[in-house]
Amino acid sequence: MTLIKLETSCPVDQDVVFRRLSITGDSFACQSSRAALTSLLAKSAELVESSCYYCLVSNVYELPEPELAQCEKLVLCFATLGPGISEAIGLYFESKDYLEGYLLDHLGNEMLFSASEEMNRIIEAEVGKQGYNLTIPFSPGEGLLNLEYQGLFLEEMKRQGEIPVRINDHYMLNPEKSILYVFGADPNIPHCDIRHDCSRCTREKCYFRAK
Repeated sequence: MTLIKLETSCPVDQDVVFRRLSITGDSFACQSSRAALTSLLAKSAELVESSCYYCLVSNVYELPEPELAQCEKLVLCFATLGPGISEAIGLYFESKDYLEGYLLDHLGNEMLFSASEEMNRIIEAEVGKQGYNLTIPFSPGEGLLNLEYQGLFLEEMKRQGEIPVRINDHYMLNPEKSILYVFGADPNIPHCDIRHDCSRCTREKCYFRAK
């Protein structure tokens, strides 16, 4: 299967962002933060070039995650907001506009998560038509998948088609506001909720971690 590109909308619920960042009450700091975030949300439309890619490939890898190892296929997934938003965040911090930089950074996280969730729903429907069920998503650097798999999976995706990302010697992605992850796909595994399960994740301080 060749690489498939999806256009996503990245919707953001401001109230959710406020709750995640504990921006509550009517203090001057909270009022300033809400006003700044509203302004940044409008600006982000000019900064973000979101795109999502996925491909269904044969599972020829010896993967340490048992749920992935048992699957006939893998779905390799990549989502990015493009370089513009990270560049804007850096400029805010360079000019000591720390509030704007901090808020735009978190807003970018929210948009990236939203884009990937939209892609996941599309993937689930498409592979379902082919008779496959999916595992939960797994990200290199979490659980039993070490970060080196990020390079391995990205190399496989690039064999399937062009993708706007670079990776350094430490397996970090550029653009920074990007994410790569994998599903297992097999007709003989039970259907499950593919949304990320925070109880199984080792990132205790993750921005998105459910309380």
